[in-house]
Amino acid sequence: MASLTAAQMLASAGQTEALTQSATAINNMTTAQSIQASIANANLNFQVSIVTAYVQLMHNLGQLLAASTRS
Repeated sequence: MASLTAAQMLASAGQTEALTQSATAINNMTTAQSIQASIANANLNFQVSIVTAYVQLMHNLGQLLAASTRS
């Protein structure tokens, strides 16, 4: 009976280790997905900034052109 208890303890320890590794893998995947989402968000924000700057530049050029034709 003692050897059965030892075997059960080893099996339980193995299951605990497997669960721990599984939880760690899931956590790492979640972290990676979070990082990917942050990068995608930063890229989108950067693209919006570029478009905003371009629109502002075109507006300013339009105003300069209008001012130069008035003079």
